[in-house]
Amino acid sequence: GPANSILIDGLVSTLSYTNAKAIYGPAHSDPSAQKVLKSKPILTASFGPSAETQFKLNVFAKPGSAPNATDFVAEATGLDPLFVVEGNPLERFQKDVSEYRDRRLFPGAEVEGATKLTFQFPRLKKTLTLERQGPAWVPTAGEPPAEPLSQRRVDAFATALATAEAKDFQPDASFAKQTPDLELTVGQGGKDVARARFIVSKGQFALTNGANDKEVRRFGA
Repeated sequence: GPANSILIDGLVSTLSYTNAKAIYGPAHSDPSAQKVLKSKPILTASFGPSAETQFKLNVFAKPGSAPNATDFVAEATGLDPLFVVEGNPLERFQKDVSEYRDRRLFPGAEVEGATKLTFQFPRLKKTLTLERQGPAWVPTAGEPPAEPLSQRRVDAFATALATAEAKDFQPDASFAKQTPDLELTVGQGGKDVARARFIVSKGQFALTNGANDKEVRRFGA
């Protein structure tokens, strides 16, 4: 699925600005450096401004260090010496790849300025469309609400659409075949910009479609 751009930027900044504490081996040919290079790196990272220009960093355990040591040995592209680096800034690389996925309800869509919300309830066979007219949300299609809308709550709901994040991702090939409890369409500037299908589970979690038909994202308590 899409990546979280803020977290990825953080990784790049870590690689770009992590400073060496000392020189471990003055050159690759140095015996101490050779010993390190024969071992398997615990982290390899490649990054750069383009696919053609990439910098590579290999991080190794420091020989003779304790299992909980915070210092490591690093080899960088184009540099002959090996360096001692502090491991704390590199801990973020030890997370599972899923931690860096975009967890927003609508990845890639800008819904902060939503002006239209369409709620479809397939199980109940009901529909309601709300459109922003000036400062207020007004029902414009479907079954009208039995009572006046709470403008504060609708505004809060529209705001939450842009900030809500999934708790986790779960494989579920059957989700796309199930009848959802709610289908939500968000409109902006006269066109639909985002859509999601929800099923409310027994555990009070809202499940919505993920990056593909074999995955769901879980929201809620």
